[in-house]
Amino acid sequence: MFKRVYCRLPKNLQDFIKFLIVGGLATAVDYATFNFCALYAFSGIIQNDDARLVVSNILAFTLGLSVNFALSRSIFFKGYSNKSKNVEFIMFTIIGVIGLFINTAFVWLLYNRFNIFEPVAKFFATVISFVWNFLARKIFIYNNTEEER
Repeated sequence: MFKRVYCRLPKNLQDFIKFLIVGGLATAVDYATFNFCALYAFSGIIQNDDARLVVSNILAFTLGLSVNFALSRSIFFKGYSNKSKNVEFIMFTIIGVIGLFINTAFVWLLYNRFNIFEPVAKFFATVISFVWNFLARKIFIYNNTEEER
């Protein structure tokens, strides 16, 4: 039943749903890693809150980005890009690094300027970087038309 309904959806909505699934799984890895590092693993090691948040966020985002690339390339968006695997990875990484800057800036801003609890700040930052990642990847990487697939 789901497949029948899914196939009737507009192509852009189908792509968004796929991206949401991939992004959701990668975000789970990202968020779990961030919380573990920021609240437990680095809390006794890195005393400065800013440094602890930034280091935790970079590590978490990197793991999430790796999961996202692996799932995108091998399962969900196979055939959506006519680029070589290396070019696709470089583009994916550049978009991801920009997303990392967006994400880290918002985590820092929400935590330091608005006193929002770290995991909540991370959630809002993730929503903002999700929008950037979806639009940038759709435009620059996964842009093959249906006929090209």
